[in-house]
Formats: sequence, structure tokens, C-alpha cells
Amino acid sequence: MTLPVVAFPPGQISTGSSSEVPGLQRLRETGDSKGFSRSLADAIEKVDSNLKAADSSTEQFVKGKAGIHEMAMSLEKADLSLRLLMRVRNRVIEAYREISRM
Repeated sequence: MTLPVVAFPPGQISTGSSSEVPGLQRLRETGDSKGFSRSLADAIEKVDSNLKAADSSTEQFVKGKAGIHEMAMSLEKADLSLRLLMRVRNRVIEAYREISRM
């Protein structure tokens, strides 16, 4: 069984609840609780929550309720997690293409 690769437009990941991320519900339903699909769904949820936390800390900073260090740490954490997810996605796509060439 193959799952389609879903491109995430900027801003779509960080809005709403994690159930709004395209394809995430299907990833949860297709695999067992310890499989690759579940791990991928968990990673997407984690990245989504990091992006939401970064948005929240930015809002708190603008309102004067949080310091610049908290905001910077939150933004960096979100950036790193998103970059890692994109690297994993690229590796999976690369592996899929290599397998399909066989």
C-alpha cells in the first residue's frame, strides 16, 4: 500500500488543530500503533504543536508578556523540527523513487 505525498503549504500546518493537517487522520487509521505510519503521524503532530507554540510565544512577546529569549527558543525549536521533518520526507521520497526504478 502506498500513501500519497502531501505538500504542506506555508501556514497550513500552524493553523487549527492537528486533525486539520491533510492526510494525518488517514495516517493514524492505516497503520498499527507501532508502525511507520503512526510514527510519521506522531512526528507531524509534534511539528504542528511546535509551530503553534512558536506562534503563541511570538504573540506573547508582542503583547509584552514574554521575553525575547523565550520567543527565540520557541521559534528555533519549531524551525529545527520542521527542517527535520522535511529531511525525513525527502529521504522517504528518494527511497520510493529508487525502489520504483528497480
